[in-house]
Amino acid sequence: VSLIRGRNQKMRGQLDDLFITANDNQQLFEQTSRLVLDMLGTADLRQLVETVRRYFERDLRVPFFSLTLFGKKPIDSDNLTKHTSVAEANRYVSVILKSQLPVSGALQRREIEFLFDRSSSVVHSAVATPLRGERVYGIMALGSSDPHLYSENIGTLFIKYIAEVISRLIALKRYLE
Repeated sequence: VSLIRGRNQKMRGQLDDLFITANDNQQLFEQTSRLVLDMLGTADLRQLVETVRRYFERDLRVPFFSLTLFGKKPIDSDNLTKHTSVAEANRYVSVILKSQLPVSGALQRREIEFLFDRSSSVVHSAVATPLRGERVYGIMALGSSDPHLYSENIGTLFIKYIAEVISRLIALKRYLE
């Protein structure tokens, strides 16, 4: 009887963990849905970048956000993004550019320096994903001073989805042409 009681308690604990995870995912889905709708309402690249940055910084409390775009700097994007060429980016972040999925964990120091510039000295873990469509448009990265926050085994479904929406909007609205 005590063995069965112990198993039941263990199963209840596991079920409670599943409910907590489900609630967290529901909240993240609702926040992401609002972000996508807000992104669809943007009129230019600057508004798109501001909307995404605000989402990560305010809603998700991500300490370091980076958006690197490839190609010439559009007139309306000011200093919210880094602009460079694919060739230059390949010198520093080729592994990320080749990846079909977000790359997370303790990235190499040169990758963090390229992605986070002035903040790179305090970024100790990150998740980065290419922005792809007909071509690679850039890289979106999130960073943390906590070396364990963005581990190699974190879920990246929502980050990948947000990157896909950004990529689609860049292509549809021809922001980088």
